[in-house]
Amino acid sequence: MDMKKYIVFTFILGLLSFFLPFFPATNNHFENTQLLG
Repeated sequence: MDMKKYIVFTFILGLLSFFLPFFPATNNHFENTQLLG
């Protein structure tokens, strides 16, 4: 995988994990994923 694509991919994943808690519909899912670390 291209390094630039990998950095963008992890950056987007980080943003998603940061913004997910602000959406009520995904709160339960977020809490379940937090248990994994």
